[in-house]
Amino acid sequence: REGPGSEGPLLGHPYDFEIRSLDWQKDPNLQAKGSLFRVLPPHRRKELKDTPLVFVDDPKTLEDMLEELRETERGGGVIGIDVEHHNFRSFRGFVCLIQISTRQKDFVIDPFPIFEELTALNDLTADPTILKILHGADSDVIWLQRDFGVYLVNVFDTHQAARQIGVPGGNSLKNLLAYFCDVKADKAYQRSDWRVRPLPPQMIDYARSDTHHLPFLFDVMKNMILLGAGSTLDLTELRANAMIGCGEIAANGKVNLLGVLERSRDI
Repeated sequence: REGPGSEGPLLGHPYDFEIRSLDWQKDPNLQAKGSLFRVLPPHRRKELKDTPLVFVDDPKTLEDMLEELRETERGGGVIGIDVEHHNFRSFRGFVCLIQISTRQKDFVIDPFPIFEELTALNDLTADPTILKILHGADSDVIWLQRDFGVYLVNVFDTHQAARQIGVPGGNSLKNLLAYFCDVKADKAYQRSDWRVRPLPPQMIDYARSDTHHLPFLFDVMKNMILLGAGSTLDLTELRANAMIGCGEIAANGKVNLLGVLERSRDI
């Protein structure tokens, strides 16, 4: 169809059908291996220093990463995703780093040497059976689409979850890490020049820390929402129960969790 005032057809989202077809209640492949609507103990969280790191900057390592994640995460896996974006003295900016974390491993992708190959990430990011955890996904969605033609299908945005819960201290990732993980996030490199190569180890650690804890945050925040966070219940008690995975699902728990998933889908 023609867009208003345009000279050509208005192209639709290539994964619009997959996104609109998401039905978390009816499709068991979307339920994070049966855990989505259950209050369960969170998966054990590894410390950053104890977690393997893979730096991806060539086509072979990229394909190895995708093959590994297809085997381990397809059919109900959970992964964290984030990007580092540079826009200083640039009209629109560009993505300088992509971070992906599973529960066992962190991947840091340097897009510069493999820019043309990164559309292959859609095999992972557009797979609806893998739940993608992001924080404040609005800009990440735009940047990944614009720079690499990479699209996200089935997202849980921890910023949307924090709004539902009403986390004391605000909805920033720094606050969530402190509240749920007892991690003091160092934001010294937030405005660094991410074009720099080679990247100093400190900047790599900063980048991977943004995704490293996201799968664990999903476990705990999902539990809290199911237990009734967002109502008049005591958040301190809910948080304690969510951290060990015990308690009865509240009457509005599933509805509120679906609301977070739907708002994340619509970003």
